[in-house]
Amino acid sequence: MNPGPYSASHVIGFIGKETPGYSAVVCRVGRPIAAAVDTGDGSNVQMVYFDDAEKHLLAEFIAGLPPEPFERLAEGIPVDEDFFVSHLVESQMQLGQCQPTFGARYKVAA
Repeated sequence: MNPGPYSASHVIGFIGKETPGYSAVVCRVGRPIAAAVDTGDGSNVQMVYFDDAEKHLLAEFIAGLPPEPFERLAEGIPVDEDFFVSHLVESQMQLGQCQPTFGARYKVAA
């Protein structure tokens, strides 16, 4: 998935009730636009935007993304805010820009 101008920074990983969780700052062109928290309890990512205009810009960007390919669904998985932000944080973890370890704080390069 192409993240476009979006990135994540200040990722903090922790152990949730059901899955690993995290908190992160979502950035657009390196500028913080929202705080994101995945509590690790199976619920959606919670977002707190610093500016309502940024919420609409992110929603428009996500609406323009094609479904994410998935072998069990020919039509793929539709991308929503929860999926996009989780993928943004997790893909940067997998690229080695931060490591998911309990209680540690990571600054991810934009």
